[in-house]
Amino acid sequence: MRQPFWSLDDARIAYLNNQDQKWQLWTFPAAAPETPASLYTGSINALHGWVDTHLLLATDLQNAYWIADDGKVTQTVALRDIYGPTFEVRESDTIRVNPGNPDLLLVSANYAAGPLGTASNANRPPEAFSSTKCAPSAAPY
Repeated sequence: MRQPFWSLDDARIAYLNNQDQKWQLWTFPAAAPETPASLYTGSINALHGWVDTHLLLATDLQNAYWIADDGKVTQTVALRDIYGPTFEVRESDTIRVNPGNPDLLLVSANYAAGPLGTASNANRPPEAFSSTKCAPSAAPY
C-alpha cells in the first residue's frame, strides 16, 4: 500500500495497492476499512489525490488519468502536454489540482535541462533542478 488519500468528504480512502506486479487503484469506506475494493486495475505509478468527491487523479509515466469512483477513466491527458519541453517526467513528480479552480494543475517536476547559465544535469544532483509549474488542466469541468 502506498499514497493513501482521504476523499474530500472524508467518506473514503483511495490508495495504490500492488497486485500482479503492478500498482492499482483501490478504495475503502472510512467507516469500513476491512472492505477494500479494486477501483482501477490498470497499472499506474502515482496517485495524486481526489479532484472532487467522485474523481481521482493518477498517472503512469506517459499519461494523467482522471478516474471516476465507478472505476471509469473520464479523461486521459499526455504528461508531455502538461509538462511541455521544459520538464522531464519522473515517478517522483507530484501533481495537485487547485481546489479553487480544478482547471489548474500544480506540477512539481525536474527540469529536462538546467536553466540557462547553470551547470548541466550531468554534473548536479536531480534535486538541484526541481521546479514547480502551474499548468491548465484539461479536466472535464
